[in-house]
Amino acid sequence: MPTMAFTELDLIAAIDLLRPLALFIGGMVLYAVFIFKFYRFLGRRDIFALDLSKYERSESHSVSILLRVVFYFGKYLVLFPVVAFFWFAVLTILLSFLAKTSVSTTYS
Repeated sequence: MPTMAFTELDLIAAIDLLRPLALFIGGMVLYAVFIFKFYRFLGRRDIFALDLSKYERSESHSVSILLRVVFYFGKYLVLFPVVAFFWFAVLTILLSFLAKTSVSTTYS
């Protein structure tokens, strides 16, 4: 087995060889941290920390109930789908970076 002398090692070639590997490892670490934080966010009991009860002050009980219903529908029929679509788009972009081949948008 041939031995290599220390003087034959090229630092520039080693850096050029290891740079893509370091970028890939860094990307995978960022992806893992993002997924970890994302699933902890989704695993919480209350995704939104909105306390809308402080805005429901009214003299009339029926108006208070109406405000509670409006805020509930606004929170879960408007805000939650927007947040879910945003995170879906972010995860789609991250998965497209991890794909081995690019997806062609041209259909024949």
